[in-house]
Amino acid sequence: NNVIRFNYNYIFLPDSTTNEPDSHGFVEFEIDMQQGLTEGTEIQNRAYIYFDNNPAVITDYALNTIEFLSGVSELKSSDYSLYPNPTNGICTVESNEAIESIEVLDNNGRVFDTFTSNVIDLSLYSNGVYFVKVTTANSSTVKRVVKQ
Repeated sequence: NNVIRFNYNYIFLPDSTTNEPDSHGFVEFEIDMQQGLTEGTEIQNRAYIYFDNNPAVITDYALNTIEFLSGVSELKSSDYSLYPNPTNGICTVESNEAIESIEVLDNNGRVFDTFTSNVIDLSLYSNGVYFVKVTTANSSTVKRVVKQ
C-alpha cells in the first residue's frame, strides 16, 4: 500500500527538551522507481514518526520530480574527500576538480552555511548529522558528516 516501515527498538534517543543535539535520528533508504513514470512526474512523500506510545509527529511533504538524464557528461559525478569524519569541528574537503562552492545542509536540506575555502569549520554547530554539498563546474555531490 505504498508504505515503508522501519522499527528501531531500544534506541534510547533523549527527548529534544532534555538534549536537543543528541535527540536527532537519521534514516537513509533507496527504492526502485515504478516503471512507466514520465519525466516531470511529481511524487510527494511524508513521514509519520511515532515515539513510544505518543501520537505521530508528521513531517512536511518532500517533493521528488522524475528527471531522465541523457548524455555521459550529465551522469558524471564529482567525488570528493571529507575528513575527519566524524569531526569535532574542522573538516577538510579535497576534490580532483576545482571547487565552486561548499554548502552545509541540515537534515531537511536547508542551507546552514556556505564556505569559500576547502576548510570548513563546524565547531560552533550543535552535535549531530549534517550534509556537505560540494559543487564543481560539472556536478554537485553531497556527503554526510557527523559533528561530535
